[in-house]
Amino acid sequence: MLRATLQPHSIRAWEGLRDPSPWKLRVDLGPVGRCADTPDLTLLAFDGSGSIAASGGKDPVGNRYEEARIPLERLRRCRCGACLAGLVHFDYPAGYIAPGTLADREFQRTLQAGLRDPLDGMGVSLIGPSLTKATELAAAHPDHAARLVVFSDWELFDSFDYTARLLRFPGEVLAVGLGCTPPLSLKSESVTTLRIDHGDPPGATARALFGALVSNRPGATAH
Repeated sequence: MLRATLQPHSIRAWEGLRDPSPWKLRVDLGPVGRCADTPDLTLLAFDGSGSIAASGGKDPVGNRYEEARIPLERLRRCRCGACLAGLVHFDYPAGYIAPGTLADREFQRTLQAGLRDPLDGMGVSLIGPSLTKATELAAAHPDHAARLVVFSDWELFDSFDYTARLLRFPGEVLAVGLGCTPPLSLKSESVTTLRIDHGDPPGATARALFGALVSNRPGATAH
């Protein structure tokens, strides 16, 4: 498991409400590099259960959605026009955003607007619906390198062995533990685990996602 030992490179943060408009963060993420021969498909799965989202919950940085916006916007620099991203909340189908082109300005607006707990979501502690959809999307894009990034406290109540299904995901998986360590059974060549804690500086979530987004991009370096 990777431990988030992240340094505050060129970070400026202002405290604000959860609404993204008054909250600003500047993070030096590193160069995005260039597009690989095989374009990426990055799928984001956010746990919006009360143990995370409620006051005093386990969102360590306190602004997981706002921080996720930063690296996604950076990937507008995609030059191949084929790198995709999509959003599959744990509350799927609530808040679902089908994969679109990161270089497209209109899609970026749609994706950025979806980075919030779904208004019609129930805050379920289940990864099953989003994992099923993410697996279907990966299979539907065989010409892309699929990647699933999961942000959760891993206090889940699925009736099946979700870790086994994550290990079978047809692509790479980044399992981020918000205030906790992801299940040890997830350790494998295809799954990277990362823990983000309250003691980590602002920008930890942004750097975790950026590292996943550029992991296959030649010339990219995640700070």
